[in-house]
Amino acid sequence: MTLTTRDVSKKAITVQPTSNMSIARDIMIRHNISRVIVVTNNTPIGMVTEKGIASYLFKNSKEPLDEISISRAMRMPIVTVNPDASINRCAGVMIENNISSLVIIDGTSLNILTKSDLVKYYAEHYRRKYLVSEFMTTDVTTISPSHSLHTALLLMIKNKISRWLSLKKMR
Repeated sequence: MTLTTRDVSKKAITVQPTSNMSIARDIMIRHNISRVIVVTNNTPIGMVTEKGIASYLFKNSKEPLDEISISRAMRMPIVTVNPDASINRCAGVMIENNISSLVIIDGTSLNILTKSDLVKYYAEHYRRKYLVSEFMTTDVTTISPSHSLHTALLLMIKNKISRWLSLKKMR
């Protein structure tokens, strides 16, 4: 049995392009998600992510969130796939486009498939088939614990890093 996006994706949480970043942030916190789809008349026109908001604020930190239009941090165009696309095809599309989510338009319904959904799927269906060493990053970026958060954020943006690991010295 081949699973499709219809089997693994979730209902997308959406906002209007007239919304502000404060509204998007509140929605993400309330739903424990990291991205919202921007829609006009139920048609997806863009996506706003936590990372996009953080990057925008890092460069333009003087404005309050409730005065910043969501369109200023919106990523366009979005990548869509057919609801019957295979999970393997979706993973390939994400890799090819260097993105971490896909929008699925299924009639009048908008769904989203994220890299977290794919990780969960592969963890459930391919348990003990691969080793971590086959996929782990070996070329890592490091900084000293004494560096500023500003420096860390600059490195993360420059190197397209979405997570960091803090290693404390063992005594």
